[in-house]
Amino acid sequence: MTTFSFSVRDAVGGTSAGTVTAESRIDALNSLRGRGLFVIDLIEQGTEVSVRTPGFGGGFFQRVRMDELAVFFKMLAAMVGAGIPITRSLTTLSKQQHNAFLSRLLLTVKNDVSSGKPLSQSMAKYPRVFNSMVIALLLAAEETGTLDTTLEQIAASLEAEVALRHQISAGTRYPLIVTVAAVLVVTFVLIFVVPQFQEIFKSLGATLPLMTQIVLDVAIFLKRFWFLVPAVIIGFPWLGMLVNSTPGGRMSMDQVKLRLPVFGDLSKKIILARMSRVFSTMLSSGVPILKSLSIVEQTALNAVYENAFAATRNAVREGRNLSGPMERFPSLFPPMVIAMIAVGEESGTLDHMLIKINHFYTVEIETMVTKLTALIEPVLIGALGVIIGLVVISLWMPLFKVIQLIQQMK
Repeated sequence: MTTFSFSVRDAVGGTSAGTVTAESRIDALNSLRGRGLFVIDLIEQGTEVSVRTPGFGGGFFQRVRMDELAVFFKMLAAMVGAGIPITRSLTTLSKQQHNAFLSRLLLTVKNDVSSGKPLSQSMAKYPRVFNSMVIALLLAAEETGTLDTTLEQIAASLEAEVALRHQISAGTRYPLIVTVAAVLVVTFVLIFVVPQFQEIFKSLGATLPLMTQIVLDVAIFLKRFWFLVPAVIIGFPWLGMLVNSTPGGRMSMDQVKLRLPVFGDLSKKIILARMSRVFSTMLSSGVPILKSLSIVEQTALNAVYENAFAATRNAVREGRNLSGPMERFPSLFPPMVIAMIAVGEESGTLDHMLIKINHFYTVEIETMVTKLTALIEPVLIGALGVIIGLVVISLWMPLFKVIQLIQQMK
């Protein structure tokens, strides 16, 4: 028997705390829920493992892509579900990995499991690969004996995140390619083509129009200081990363991102889709709501939403429901989201309501990205045409003027 510390809210909104003894976390949850109580937090005394860890990633040469991780968990779920021991499964899967870093890591995890450590504790040593959601779900699975189904949930969640990222990148890839091509073409023309016309204009003794003189000045500047172009291209992202590394700078940048026309709305939908998917996965696996909110806060990847989730989590800890604190942030949580969460809390189907929210915003993101792509393509091509057209016109204007002078001299 294991002792758990709990914090609960009753039907009239009152909160209480205490301890309960049960065989496992799920038995403790069922016991408390059987009394008509809403479980806010449930912690196993003396053995609670912290799951507040950084997200995915690693060093440049020690990186595990999310799609690789999704495939690994999917295969691990199939092998565990077939009754293959976890150590043998990890050994087999380590040999099938094309990523050498992941292969070595799985062998290390296997050695820890062979020595008697739980899988969650072994993977928690590598927070830059196995994030907080993964560790929390594994903890719950080990206590409930549902490791195979939980591994499938982890794989499904990772696959959904990969699909979301691919969806966004697919919509922005073509406009980005067109933009880079436009910048390179215009830069090449200004540096290597336009200065050649300067000598022609000097030999003809023509007075240059203002637009032509401006284009020539820009071309001469770029030819002399060409190194500023790559410096700017590299410098702006570096400056953004530097600003983003400070709490105040990150908050300001994230606020700007959410207020951008069109793209700010898209960012909100992406965050809500990710939040609802992770939150639903955590709750359906028996993870307490406070720990679930803590992990959802980390997956937001936006300081404004992180503060909103932190405030919501603090309010829930004090005994309030989930939807009430969210109403304080109407610009972040639309009325539909708050209403569906409120219905889910009242009916005890919060995880199912969150799935519906995720499905809604996933479709919304796909539609919005498609429309943006269709709108951006002609705008970029038109802008490129206008820029090149202005350069050509500015170069030909003096030539027309010289031709007119020659004709008048005849």
